Amino acid sequence: MNELEMNYEEMTKKELVSIIKSQKSELISQEAVIKEYKKHLEQVIEFSSVEKYRETVKRNREAVDTTPQDSNFYNPDIGEGIISHRRI
Repeated sequence: MNELEMNYEEMTKKELVSIIKSQKSELISQEAVIKEYKKHLEQVIEFSSVEKYRETVKRNREAVDTTPQDSNFYNPDIGEGIISHRRI
């Protein structure tokens, strides 16, 4: 037996109940902290996802704006070109 077990064996029932109550209180506090950390982590993940989506949309819009309008598009006036992109 280790020293810790021997100490428990020498304690009274009242002392053991007091220790159990104290540990239960600590556990409840730790669970509350964990819950808050999880909530915060979910918010960070959600914010990060939204920001990445916004950046992707912005890059896509910039790519569309910088795409040359006359290259690779069908020109009905002269009947030439390839329809590869369509601007909406």
